[in-house]
Amino acid sequence: MVSNAATRPWRLISLPRCLQSAQVVQARDWGRVAKVVAKSVKGHGGLLERHGVFPKHALVSPDDKYLAPDDGSGTPPGGTIGRMSIQYRAALAYIRFIRSRAFRANADLARYVRQDDRLLKDPPASIRSRLDAGCAGRPGYELWWLAPRMRSARTSVHVLYLHGGAFVFGITPTHWRFLVNLVEKTGCTVHVPLYPRAPRHSFVETQAAALDATRYASAFAQGQPLILMGDSAGASLAFWLTSVGDQHGLGAVAANILISPCTDLTLENTAIPRIEKRDPWLTRSGLQRAFALWLKGTPPGARSVNPMAQRLSALPPVYLFIGDRDILFPDCMELARRLHESGTKTEVHVGRGMCHVWPLLPVPEARDSISQIHAIIRQHQPAEGQQ
Repeated sequence: MVSNAATRPWRLISLPRCLQSAQVVQARDWGRVAKVVAKSVKGHGGLLERHGVFPKHALVSPDDKYLAPDDGSGTPPGGTIGRMSIQYRAALAYIRFIRSRAFRANADLARYVRQDDRLLKDPPASIRSRLDAGCAGRPGYELWWLAPRMRSARTSVHVLYLHGGAFVFGITPTHWRFLVNLVEKTGCTVHVPLYPRAPRHSFVETQAAALDATRYASAFAQGQPLILMGDSAGASLAFWLTSVGDQHGLGAVAANILISPCTDLTLENTAIPRIEKRDPWLTRSGLQRAFALWLKGTPPGARSVNPMAQRLSALPPVYLFIGDRDILFPDCMELARRLHESGTKTEVHVGRGMCHVWPLLPVPEARDSISQIHAIIRQHQPAEGQQ
């Protein structure tokens, strides 16, 4: 089943200008990148681009033998990959030449982490002016919450969102912008822990903070639905929380929404090298260095840290969003297959031709996936009389 965006009229878009990368890169702010890319130039030199007709989003069965489209097996489910928008092509260029630097084979990861630590992690003031926002000082970390300003616009659904960053990088303005849209479109209340990260902290402190944040959000929800959600490393942490919830006395979880999760920290899947050639962002060696800083000597396949090694049966519904130009794609499909075989309700939303965490990017190709995420959250809103 393929979700197609509505057709939109032709419009003129200029060729992307130079990305003026100094401030944009330091801020790690996709919104500012999009403004630079989309800025029109006077006169000629524009490109005609048809918006809203990119068939990029496919809902596939977990037991489908779906592989990336460059494996010679033919077209993926739903037809051809189709044309990429100019915004997505510009985003790929930015990712390949700027954002991927920290994960390259010879990169000084510690230097990039130090640069990231100097950036402000709190929600931007513009966001706090649109929503109700607050911060709870928890042991060893901060826990922010966002909710609609008008109480009449709030639903009873709560979302605990764990940001990505390979366990070493912090939350970005892109994350906050994505979450504001989530709150405004669904009316849910979002809880965002700024959990301890490597190299200053190990997985022990990260997991302890995630468990504490889940208990806090569950108490805040007061018996209403709580969805665990995250992207990349945060999605892995969200899935780990769900699978070990019984052992730690966590409250009931309504669902997991996982965007580009790393489901196997060993990164030993034999299909990864083939997809790595097409991944503009991540490399196996770069992720392994980041995970080593976080694990502090613990084997990546250990049951205490690896999502693939966790209990997979009797779990709440799991909704996976993964692009097939992401080296995490093979392991994500393998986890989906195992969840499906264990009887857990599992949906796999594949972004055809999409890179890592593409639903967070300000590109037309993300619209379908964002709409699907919003729809999933609305599905868990209790009916009148059940709240």
